[in-house]
Amino acid sequence: SGASNYHISEQLQKMLGINTETVSPGVFRARFHPEDVMIYDALEGTMTNTRSGDHTIHSTEFRMLAADNTYRWFQFRYKVNPGKNRVIADIGGAVLDITSEKEKDILIEKMAYIDDVTQIYNRNKFMQIGQETFECYKEVNQSYWIIVLDIDNFHIINDTCGYLNGNKLLNEFGQIVKDTLSKGGFGARIGGDNFAMLVHDTGDETLPVTLIKKIQTRLQEVSSEFLMHQTVTCSAGYCKMSDGGDNFAAILDHAEFSLSMSDGTKGDIIRYDNKVHERILAGNALESELAHALENGELVLYYQPKINLTDGTLIGMEALIRWIKPDGTIIPPNQFIPVAESSLLITDISKFVLHEACRQNKKWQDMGFPPVTGSINLTAVDFYQTDVKEVIQGALTETGLDPQWLDVELTESLALKDIDHAIQQMKEIKELGVKLSMDDFGTGYSSLSYIQVLPITLLKLDRSFIMYLEEDEISREIVSAVIRIAKSKKIETIAEGIETVGQAEILKESGCDHAQGYFFGRPMPVDKFEEFMAMKCGMNVNA
Repeated sequence: SGASNYHISEQLQKMLGINTETVSPGVFRARFHPEDVMIYDALEGTMTNTRSGDHTIHSTEFRMLAADNTYRWFQFRYKVNPGKNRVIADIGGAVLDITSEKEKDILIEKMAYIDDVTQIYNRNKFMQIGQETFECYKEVNQSYWIIVLDIDNFHIINDTCGYLNGNKLLNEFGQIVKDTLSKGGFGARIGGDNFAMLVHDTGDETLPVTLIKKIQTRLQEVSSEFLMHQTVTCSAGYCKMSDGGDNFAAILDHAEFSLSMSDGTKGDIIRYDNKVHERILAGNALESELAHALENGELVLYYQPKINLTDGTLIGMEALIRWIKPDGTIIPPNQFIPVAESSLLITDISKFVLHEACRQNKKWQDMGFPPVTGSINLTAVDFYQTDVKEVIQGALTETGLDPQWLDVELTESLALKDIDHAIQQMKEIKELGVKLSMDDFGTGYSSLSYIQVLPITLLKLDRSFIMYLEEDEISREIVSAVIRIAKSKKIETIAEGIETVGQAEILKESGCDHAQGYFFGRPMPVDKFEEFMAMKCGMNVNA
């Protein structure tokens, strides 16, 4: 190998049908089979980037255009010459035509590495080539893109158009992937309706998206030819080999992970983001920690007072969960509730909150405190995936709390997810004799007309309105309008997030019934809330 051109022996000239002793890398590369161009690129990287050698004989196999203008299999054996700044490949007698041996192997190869349906490579082969490429990348730092493609709603196509058409679509998709990589790269069907590509990184950051969009366009054209009235789309996730990973399997995981981050939009293209990945992994770690916290009694309830605006008496309290670690660190709910909601833990946590709030409220009543209403919050998971009426009934029966002293708070967005189901569930809860509140009212996309159909007893005005009451006339108008409409429907109102006396005064004048916020009391642990109640009703709690 010279500084720019390759010197080739007479024997190799004959084999390849080349009549000159030197040949440029570009001409040499153009003779490689499209599926083997990556091997050439890796080889060239090795030949020009390796600093020293250890006399090891390296061997690689590829297809090239031979003298008879067909692709034949060759084996290239070379070694690195130590002490020089460039690799000198010892080519003398080292390029062998191995086509006949290879043809025997192809049958075995086909059984192990070719996908039945599409006749392109399968996952096994993709992993093998990927790992070899990864080893090469580590040695000479030539990076690659890994792209994973998924046909959107393929199961629906299978069901509506039949398996034959489903298989035909997979076949066409395999061909599209193969054609897209005709200038170099490696494609495979890695499972179901998932395909993957390995493409050399040329330094163009837009390359993956360009390739994916080509595939998407071609897929729509091809599918519309034989699938009547079906627009077929595909989504993709991709990453760069240099984005990190200890082996090729880990890198493929990254591309598959980015595909899984799609929100379901057809034709989504998402690049791997390790910050998002780390957050999810941290979430998984937090999830198992949270499971232990639940078992070890690290989850506790704090209580925030609710006050009657007319006479200042205590009318109830909202139970708010806190996670207190053994070292005393308090983790706020906004950090662990989303983690719990994405797993099954939220159901256990909600049951704990419900039972504990009912038990504590009953205990305070038994201690002689005037009975007040305890509120708990329900999440979408509780509301839509559990038999919520039975769960609430169970907690009341077990703790002996009279239903009238329990208030179930639902968020507006939760109720509007599936309005008919919500109304049905809410009616059942109300039939138990418990109160029903609508939390965060006015923050979602509701109109006031929902107040007419939802069977609620109390409407909670969101803190975002209360915040600007003193300086913003529009906030005041909205609040007083909501209060008027609620009154006409015999629904009580409570404002949350009150922090100043001015806000409290405006709400009182507007006819708001109740209030909650730092101005009246922060969320407190059981002992502090007990003292607060004692002060409110003139009892001596330590007597």
